[in-house]
Amino acid sequence: MNEPVPAGLDPGSLLALTVLGAMLVVTAYTELQDSRIPNWVTIPGLLAGLLIGYLPGGVSLGSSVGGFLTGFGFLFVFYMFGGMGGGDVKLMGAVGSLMGYPLVIKALMYTALIGGMMAVVVMVWRHVPAARIAAWMSPSGAEPEPAAGVQAEGEDAPPPDPSTVPYGFAIIGGCLVTFLVGAR
Repeated sequence: MNEPVPAGLDPGSLLALTVLGAMLVVTAYTELQDSRIPNWVTIPGLLAGLLIGYLPGGVSLGSSVGGFLTGFGFLFVFYMFGGMGGGDVKLMGAVGSLMGYPLVIKALMYTALIGGMMAVVVMVWRHVPAARIAAWMSPSGAEPEPAAGVQAEGEDAPPPDPSTVPYGFAIIGGCLVTFLVGAR
């Protein structure tokens, strides 16, 4: 017997949303475990989005292709300049194929905002010494003396390790915000 579909969701949209949700859950797991987004997550998501585009209702094939090109193309520019990993680019392309155009533009906007906030947190976390944060938060506000063997400010210190932002989480957050706030 046919189950009723929630208001506003046809079978094609429901299938795309299910695939997108599963893809994002697996992405979160692989980002946490390996700090990467493998092709076995993104490529099937992309193909599913294109195949779902053939189904009646939901995202059309043209919208799916447009979403893929927009999502992939926008992040590919950052990849070319070394600012992003290839898995992130392919994930956004797969997201675009499942969401379609123009909804992927909202997801890109929210993803960029979340990614920017994550970058600020990573920069502060990696570049502000924990002792300075603790002093700032203490009632006296006094900075502790550097420990023995620790270089004081102004001395030549080796450059810090490059900080990276796990952008897959920004993409996941951007998709969630898109559906919670901006899908109307």
